[in-house]
Amino acid sequence: MTKTKEKDDKKKQQELATKRKSTAERKKKHKAAAAKRAAKKKQMKEKASKTTKTAQAKEKNSKAKAKVRAEKSKQQQKKLLDFTKAAAKKAKKVKKKEHKENKRKKHKEKKHKKGKRKGKYKGKHKGKFKGKFKGKSAGRGPVVSTVSTWANQAKQAKKGAIKAKAAVGKKKVLATQAKHDAKKATQKAKVAAKKAHKLVAKAQKAKTKTAKAKAAVDKAKMMAKVKTGPEKKAAQETVHKKKATLQHAKGASHQKVSLEKAATAKAKQLAHKANKKTDAKEKATKTVHKAKKKATKAKTKAHKAKKKAKKVKKLVKEGKVSTNGCPTAAQVRATPKSDRWKQWDCPKCNCGCKLPVSSLNPSCVKKTAKKSTDGCPTAAQVRATPKSDRWKQWDCPKCNCGCKLPSSSSHPSCVKKVGPR
Repeated sequence: MTKTKEKDDKKKQQELATKRKSTAERKKKHKAAAAKRAAKKKQMKEKASKTTKTAQAKEKNSKAKAKVRAEKSKQQQKKLLDFTKAAAKKAKKVKKKEHKENKRKKHKEKKHKKGKRKGKYKGKHKGKFKGKFKGKSAGRGPVVSTVSTWANQAKQAKKGAIKAKAAVGKKKVLATQAKHDAKKATQKAKVAAKKAHKLVAKAQKAKTKTAKAKAAVDKAKMMAKVKTGPEKKAAQETVHKKKATLQHAKGASHQKVSLEKAATAKAKQLAHKANKKTDAKEKATKTVHKAKKKATKAKTKAHKAKKKAKKVKKLVKEGKVSTNGCPTAAQVRATPKSDRWKQWDCPKCNCGCKLPVSSLNPSCVKKTAKKSTDGCPTAAQVRATPKSDRWKQWDCPKCNCGCKLPSSSSHPSCVKKVGPR
């Protein structure tokens, strides 16, 4: 009995020892697992803190960049305003100078009694372009071009207007000179015509004298035939004298005829010059008219450029348009959420466009696609049409239209070209 009891006690002790070992091993395993979990939690916390720090740094950078852009846009606006003010002042000065020159010209014309073509273009274009562009571009869609390009166009248009005004002033001076030259030439032609008329009268008188001398010679010859002796000699001497006077009269008449021809030739030349100068005068008036038209066109271009610049400024303030070709958050969020990351996400973050971190849009974003020059529509254009009419309007079933888009459920992949509107 005692032996069996001892054996049972030993077995119980061995079972207790095995249980204790197993429990100790389990505890060790539980402790190791808990330590691993704690380490993982620490790593996750460190990662979360790093991501939050990077996100905060990105937000700070984006805010700083946004401030810099806002300051740049303000500086550009100030420059534009200063430029427009300076251009307006210059235009006023030019107008004042033109007004003074016109007054001086009118005063001179009154003095010289040259008011025939006075005020030919007076008030011809007065109010022609007044209110021409009033509300013309109202209700158009968002403008895609940048502020800087519109500002450059406005500057160029204003420079062109100033140059056109200077050209108008120069051409007016040339026109006045041509007028004076033409009048001088007409006066010279009149004087030459009077001289030619006088020479013609003198030539006629010389002709009458030669005719009389011939008649006297004929009479003397008849008398010489009749008379004899000393009377015949005297008659022959008188005939010789009259012949000499006749030759002298013929020489004088030939000289007068040659002078008359030279005077008529000079008069013709002067008349031709006067006609040329009148033609030059008409050309000068036409060039002045053309220069005025060019100046008005340049003014209208400057007016259009100003309007477009104002529109773009408004859109930039509202956040609808960006100045560097990057899309706004509103543009990105306008696309469906299923295709938003496909269309806009820049995985390597090297596209040069960033947005504030949000779950509604990617932070690194691609630039907006430029308008295609081959007539093919963009994905944004296709998605702008309602979904019920999208496939009817844009789908190309045979895929032979020459336009393809990335495959997506929101638009057809083979697309028709944009038709003329």
